[in-house]
Amino acid sequence: MRSNLVFYNLPEVDKEDSFATVRELLANKMEIDANSEIEIERVHRLGRKRDDGKPRPIVVKFLSYQDKEFIHKSAYLLKGTKFGIAEQFPKEIAETRRKLYPIMKKAKEEGNAVKLIKDKLFVNGQ
Repeated sequence: MRSNLVFYNLPEVDKEDSFATVRELLANKMEIDANSEIEIERVHRLGRKRDDGKPRPIVVKFLSYQDKEFIHKSAYLLKGTKFGIAEQFPKEIAETRRKLYPIMKKAKEEGNAVKLIKDKLFVNGQ
């Protein structure tokens, strides 16, 4: 999972090519030429198709960790759009992060410096 990112809200069409959808997002929204710069090993959707029409997340495995970090750090370019990018974590870490989000949000509202790194929450450096 070290070289994986999860892309959210990418449109889902019957018999679609997820690889092409990810390349299109990188090229059009983030202005990254995925054909030449970024090497993608594997792309797939998570879970079964939903009845409510909401698109399933796409997991993208990059060949190099540097490519993954470059895309992750460029995710700010998607601000203001419906699309999102996040790291993929094991189930245990994801559950811990889910519990820490409300605490993080409250600490941010109080004006504290907050950082969530893997499964640890740092408030004002502690």
